Amino acid sequence: GKGGEKKVRVHRFDRGGDVVGVFGGEGEGPGEFDMTNVLVAGRDETLGVLDFGLNRFSVFEPSGVHYGFPDPGAAGSSPPAGGMWSSSHAAERRA
Repeated sequence: GKGGEKKVRVHRFDRGGDVVGVFGGEGEGPGEFDMTNVLVAGRDETLGVLDFGLNRFSVFEPSGVHYGFPDPGAAGSSPPAGGMWSSSHAAERRA
């Protein structure tokens, strides 16, 4: 049959471009996503993820541990000192 399965993950890279962490997945629970569109670097290498599909903002520690759902205006805007973040939102089709 036709259909798709979303894979929603956040990847953390060190300054050399190597992946040092991957977290998240599809779902509605803490640390899960529907449609990640915006990543915001916060203080102390935290990461904010805006999920338009779930209409919420989540904050994660550098290790990928879910920190909570604060007010989106509370996130810092300084770049992380320890690396870069990337969000992948891909759909796989099943035959």
